[in-house]
This record gives sequence, C-alpha cells and structure tokens, in this order.
Amino acid sequence: EDIKIVTNRPAIELEEVIPAATSDATLLAPNEVMAAQKREAKGATERTDTDRKRERRSKKATQRQRAVREKKKLKTGGKTAAAIDHVKKQAKLGKVTIVGKGQTDKAIKSSTAFFSKLQDQATVAVAKARASASA
Repeated sequence: EDIKIVTNRPAIELEEVIPAATSDATLLAPNEVMAAQKREAKGATERTDTDRKRERRSKKATQRQRAVREKKKLKTGGKTAAAIDHVKKQAKLGKVTIVGKGQTDKAIKSSTAFFSKLQDQATVAVAKARASASA
C-alpha cells in the first residue's frame, strides 16, 4: 500500500466542494450580505418607554410620507409630470379642451348627447376644411 503524496497542489483546491458556477453571495457570511441591525431586537414586553416612542415616531413619519405621496397623486389625478405637460401643450394647440373644477359640461349627461355633440364638431371641422380647400 503505497501512499502517493502530491506536493504541487494546494490543499484548498483539493478539498473545495463548491460548484464552479456559484455566485459570490453564497460564499459570504450573512452579515456581509445583509447589514446588521443597529439595535438588538426586543420583544413587546421587553421594550422600554423610549423604544415604544421611537417606534411610534418612525411609524408616524412613514404615514406622513405616504399621505404626501397620496396628496400629490390626487392633485395630479395619478398622472406623471410628463403626461400633464403633454396635455397642457395639446391644450395650447387647441387639440384638447381641459375641463376644470366647476366647468363641467352640463349638456353631456348621456351618451346620446355626447355623440351628437361629437358629430356636430366633426361636421363643423369638415365644413372648415372644405372652405379652406376651395378658397
């Protein structure tokens, strides 16, 4: 029983069982992947008055931020700034009519009224096009 010793190979290379196609994250320790918490985790019965107040302040700050976001969303109707700018440009060109608060069109309460108004607008547009073409 002869034992053959190979001296030109590193010991780690011989003993490594990790597949060659693994990411570096799997080789890291948990505290290297995720940041460690600043404070120890405490149960509900272990928290002091200061801990409860700190948690309440952080919850309130989150609620205020959410309320500000919702208020902005309501103000813009859930539209992005780019979409609002596009609509304003189209309104300047006369392609879009912006109906604001208190300016709702009273005549359009049913689909029949809407489509009849649309037909009238189309008729006027065709008449203008014919007039400009013949002139």
